[in-house]
Amino acid sequence: MNTAIALLWALSGCVSSTVTVIEADADADVDADSDADSDADSDADADSDSDADADSDTDADTDTDADTDTQLCGNVAYSPFPTDGSVDAYFAGKVRIQLGVAEPAASLSLRRTGGMLVPGAVEVDGPRVTFEPADFLLPNTSYTARLDWSCAPYEWTFTTSDIGTPTVDPLVGRAWSLDLGAASWVQPFGVGPLIAQQITSDLLVGVSANNGTTLDILATPDDGGGQDLCLETFSTSADFTNDPFFLYAQPQITTALGGTPITVYDVELSGAFSADGTTIEGGSLTALIDTRDLVPLVDPNGLPNSVCQLVAVFGIACQACPTGGTFCLEAVVEDIPGTEVTPGLVARTSAAIVADPTCTGDGGWSCGVTPGGPAGMLAPFGLLALGLVARRSR
Repeated sequence: MNTAIALLWALSGCVSSTVTVIEADADADVDADSDADSDADSDADADSDSDADADSDTDADTDTDADTDTQLCGNVAYSPFPTDGSVDAYFAGKVRIQLGVAEPAASLSLRRTGGMLVPGAVEVDGPRVTFEPADFLLPNTSYTARLDWSCAPYEWTFTTSDIGTPTVDPLVGRAWSLDLGAASWVQPFGVGPLIAQQITSDLLVGVSANNGTTLDILATPDDGGGQDLCLETFSTSADFTNDPFFLYAQPQITTALGGTPITVYDVELSGAFSADGTTIEGGSLTALIDTRDLVPLVDPNGLPNSVCQLVAVFGIACQACPTGGTFCLEAVVEDIPGTEVTPGLVARTSAAIVADPTCTGDGGWSCGVTPGGPAGMLAPFGLLALGLVARRSR
């Protein structure tokens, strides 16, 4: 299957290998029994008792007494996250589930299994329902999530991993490779596998200093051979107040795609170190990409909303930009795995690279992407948008 065909499949919802409908039987309806109706008993009518009539009492008539007939459920829920029964859930992550049909009144709650409710906020974004805890979850603890919607309440249970305890080993001088291709691409919805295919390198991050509440960070691409000393490293700092959790946040970053400046808003890159520092767990990247900057790459005479109009054909809607106008494309990447690599990173500036006789050029990043920090990780979204536009224009 070529990329264009795979893209259409993904956007049309035909990529369904990870979809799990919440029912426990093998028939074609959405209940948990083995017959072909939509109730939970074993007969062929549409009520919840075991007789053959269509009411919910236990006699065999179809009278109009004061019983309550079972309402059919015309929706499905799938892809609960964390998955039911998982034992390695991230302590700083969100809980979510996908509905077949959007329900604005749906709600999601969380409690310690057998214990109290967890404070937090619920967001219903189209067919996706998300619960964000007000504080970090406890490590090595069992939790039960509950979906309240038009169908019967659905619950699933997961356990957090041991990530969440403060680091005990020094982080300075060490480096980790973040594997974007193995991450979960949540937004734009339905095109994650396509985006992952466009990623040809990981991102190397290193800690050059630990200031107690902040970390000094270095970043550079990793094409599989470790750090390229002829590429400039990006230097920044990340909040480390809640050791082992780190957070890099910038309201606006400018990177480049093919030499064209791309504005990226509300960039957040976060994760947590294991206690011994050998892994980064729960890596997450969120941002808004201003599609107006992509217009010149598509049509020099195009309007500011040209890219948004074109990607809308594939069910991808632009959102409001912080500077005004509905021109931004949301990027959400979760579960970015990070594994320690050796040696640690060496800071490299453009001036040092130009002066190095073993290097050619000025140390700019390859593929026309400038070292805009984690914004460089967002280049696949720009490439995807261009790919969607190109496909639509044919």
